[in-house]
Amino acid sequence: MRLGSPWLLALAALLPLVWPWRRGAARTAALRFPTLAGLRAVAPAGAARRRIVLAVLRLVALVLLAVAFARPQAGTAATKVHREGVDVVLAVDVSGSMLSEDFTLGSGRASRLDAVKAVVKEFVAARAEDRIGLVLFGARPYTQCPLTLDHGWLLQNLERAKVGMIEDGTAIGSGLATAVNRLRASTAKSKFVVLLTDGQQNAGRITPETAAEAAAALGIKVYTVGAGTRGLAPFPMQDIARRGRARRDGAAQAPMILWRDPTSLVALLLVPALAAFFLWARRRRERALAAFVAAALLPAVAPDVDRRRRTARAVLVCGAILCLALALGGPMWGFRWQEVHREGIDLVVALDTSRSMLATDVKPNRLGRAKLAVEDLLAQLRGDRAGLVAFAGSAFVQCPLTLDQGAFRESVDSIDVGIIPRGGTNLGAAIDASLEAFEGRQGNHQALVLITDGESHEGDVKEATKRAQERGVKVYTVGIGTTEGELVPAETGGYVKDRKGQVVKSRLDEETLRQIASDTGGVYLHAE
Repeated sequence: MRLGSPWLLALAALLPLVWPWRRGAARTAALRFPTLAGLRAVAPAGAARRRIVLAVLRLVALVLLAVAFARPQAGTAATKVHREGVDVVLAVDVSGSMLSEDFTLGSGRASRLDAVKAVVKEFVAARAEDRIGLVLFGARPYTQCPLTLDHGWLLQNLERAKVGMIEDGTAIGSGLATAVNRLRASTAKSKFVVLLTDGQQNAGRITPETAAEAAAALGIKVYTVGAGTRGLAPFPMQDIARRGRARRDGAAQAPMILWRDPTSLVALLLVPALAAFFLWARRRRERALAAFVAAALLPAVAPDVDRRRRTARAVLVCGAILCLALALGGPMWGFRWQEVHREGIDLVVALDTSRSMLATDVKPNRLGRAKLAVEDLLAQLRGDRAGLVAFAGSAFVQCPLTLDQGAFRESVDSIDVGIIPRGGTNLGAAIDASLEAFEGRQGNHQALVLITDGESHEGDVKEATKRAQERGVKVYTVGIGTTEGELVPAETGGYVKDRKGQVVKSRLDEETLRQIASDTGGVYLHAE
């Protein structure tokens, strides 16, 4: 409990001065009459006691009014703290050997990856004010979560880490180099990498020594954590689990009049009740005077009776009660952070990363133009969650649904051709992965934006479109490229060729994209 204007409590100190003034006013005769016998005959019984009660009530009302002016407040206070935290990137091994069960968690066996996740959760819980990122690596590295203060979202990305999500192998050097690269642009005074792995380098082009030298050159410390025990460890034979899903709610702020205790506003009902009481008392007083003296003689007999002063007093008392009732409600104006449960739009962007997206029939190339389209779309979002799916021959949730536009933007920037090991364009897998990113929810507040050149080489697009339609998810398709087509650059130089040695020209398939949008109630757009 605190007071917004405690100095206004000094008004209560002036109340003792009111009593002598009231006593002085009482010495002036209201009625000039030689004897009180007639007054006692018409005066109501107990009038003296009621006058004392009325005086006490007036005093209490004045005290409460002074307290109301002081603005008592209760609740929590938000404090904005400006500090310089630490930037940390966790590099976690998700190779096949991390399934070895040489740890115990609770009463059962646990894999090395499960043990690493438990340790990471404790580490993150102890560093609430630091930005933390997550890099996973197997035979190649993959940025699972960019640097963020949203540790809830970070841990959800950690839960999604599974053995098998990246081709098997242990590229320690590449994983460490990617983690170091994530910290290269950091302006934090302190930054370091925590490397959690169980094995030796058996994949990747960058050696651990080279990555360590790069970290030393950039002033980045590297802490290594070994996951596993010496000797043999049991290894389970099982299918790889499906990827998990994540969700994050946000907070909104809005200028408005807020009430700390809205139920206290019931006291406003006292105002009309008090006004009715004063009106009834006035009429009763007038009837008593009329029974005692004629109206024509009233100015001579009771010259100090002033109806206007009594009316003004009644208005002031009613106003004081009104202010007191409003003060009890605790009016607050301005901004406050509050958790909002809302039904906004959940938007998943599925971005094609197949090699045909390197075609230059649009500038700088199809993938670059697609990223610009995503940036334009992101600028239109107002408090809606956005997720990102990268797809080629298979699909993967690159960024789960989040309100953190900065993290979403970094996920878009990290997308490149080749991020999905399996080549080709599987629109069916892209739609299915996007539906999975919606966390199994159904409703009219979900939309999928499919950005591709439309050439689907595998998968059943019609069945995937039907599943989206059944879920009530509208698919908005965006075509990248031209119908005339363009040659596709090869990884080793030149252009991609088919089995017959002919160069491959990739063309925009608008018909397929229009059909997908039409079947789900969406719209097809061509990105110029």
